[in-house]
Amino acid sequence: MPSISRAELAEKLRSISGTSHIAFTATTVPRLTGGKKCPLHGTVKTVRVNGPIGTNFKADVERRQAKESLPVGFEPLESYADYIGGLVEHKGKHYLRVRIDSIIAEEYWLDGKEVSKESVDEYTRKDRENKQGLSNPSEMRRYSLDNITQVSMSGQEFEVCDDV
Repeated sequence: MPSISRAELAEKLRSISGTSHIAFTATTVPRLTGGKKCPLHGTVKTVRVNGPIGTNFKADVERRQAKESLPVGFEPLESYADYIGGLVEHKGKHYLRVRIDSIIAEEYWLDGKEVSKESVDEYTRKDRENKQGLSNPSEMRRYSLDNITQVSMSGQEFEVCDDV
């Protein structure tokens, strides 16, 4: 699999106009309750995600509201960043903004040992409550390009490496 630097990935994402599907693998640190006292402090999450980038979040939620025969009207709280194609730039950092269609794979690791999702869920912060009033809410997430390790887009698959 060919490699791509994070700067090259940012340029590819910046050049996308309209909506495009993407799959990627990211390694993140889950937000857990209890800070350093949490027994799972230091857990690392690896996730493989599939979904579209470049979507209009407000329009997506309003389509879902209409489909569920709910009053249409939604104002997202994420207006602080500049969106350029599939790329989000905020305070000099780059993020991939994606609507989650599916989570292909999800693993949690602590000190080299796999931890069950159920164990991590016990300590996961519950700050992502459904504020859309939908039975099937639209899940929009931002992933720092620093956390992305692999990406499949535009018919190509790349390993993402640190900038050289």
